[in-house]
Amino acid sequence: MTREVIMLSPAAPVSMADEWYAIASPDHFWMEWRFRAIVHQLHKAGTLTPGTGGRFLEIGCGHGAFIQQLERDPAFITDGCDLNLYALQQIPPVKGNIYVYDIYKQEAEMLGKYVGVFLLDVIEHIDDDRSFLTAAHDHVQPGGLVVVNVPALQTLFSKYDTAAGHKRRYTRQSLRAALEASGLEPLHVGYWGLSLIPIALLRKLYLAFVPPEKVIERGFKPPAPIVNTLFKIWMKLEMAIFKAPPLGTSVLAVARKRAK
Repeated sequence: MTREVIMLSPAAPVSMADEWYAIASPDHFWMEWRFRAIVHQLHKAGTLTPGTGGRFLEIGCGHGAFIQQLERDPAFITDGCDLNLYALQQIPPVKGNIYVYDIYKQEAEMLGKYVGVFLLDVIEHIDDDRSFLTAAHDHVQPGGLVVVNVPALQTLFSKYDTAAGHKRRYTRQSLRAALEASGLEPLHVGYWGLSLIPIALLRKLYLAFVPPEKVIERGFKPPAPIVNTLFKIWMKLEMAIFKAPPLGTSVLAVARKRAK
């Protein structure tokens, strides 16, 4: 196990607030909710089963919270890449490789290498999300998977989105269109976090009165550990009741790279 950072590209500034990494631990209720939503859809689709000998890549992995969650199952090996060297240096020892890597550089050793890639709350930071998706799926084997999570509903766009470096929020339809325009075949596109919508609306109103330097902390950090625990209970209830929520604060997609 290693946390050595392999330099395939120069480190570069990214549209993401560094203070977010100090808050977004694998134990944070939202991080856990996202992880469970991803695992649920992958199991439902009968895809991305561990132990098949393939490697996965998380593009825009940041400080590696999702990689740590995925490694709860020891059969998974996931590499991670980002341009933010500060974030990558926060990753504890993991089984996969960690790269400073610009996917537009299309390094030969990385192309067609992976059975699946994860783009988790990444493409909303990118001006041209479709070209980024195209560059991402070049790293996947034919028939492999691309898993994308993005914030949902432009109505919820707030000072938090601006501080976090978001360019937009998505609907199920707009995410599906971006995937198809990038040459991917959507297998599932759906919302999660239905019961978080009123919380997000209240956050939007509250953050209008918060100074910019406090927006990330006040907008994402639970005010107390008990609140984090209560939100996890809330998560379990929603996931038990709503198997396919009609709306949510996030959109999750599982797509396949078409075989040539």
